[in-house]
Amino acid sequence: MNTSSEESTLETLTSIEWKQSLQKHYLAVDSPYGHQPLEWLDVTPEELAYAIGFPEVTQEEVLSAFMRIFSRKGVLR
Repeated sequence: MNTSSEESTLETLTSIEWKQSLQKHYLAVDSPYGHQPLEWLDVTPEELAYAIGFPEVTQEEVLSAFMRIFSRKGVLR
């Protein structure tokens, strides 16, 4: 799922790469959620890591990386 180059790491993902990965994972027709009406999103740390193409990272790593890019003010937990 990772739209970044092979050299990218979780820490180097840009906001554009995050957004592209999340849109593809949650909204694309061929995604795990794209074939059904959008009523909710599974945004657990594990699913978030999978959505951006880094399923091996810890919950803390993915949440920290996510919050570095997106402000708490704009994100509801």
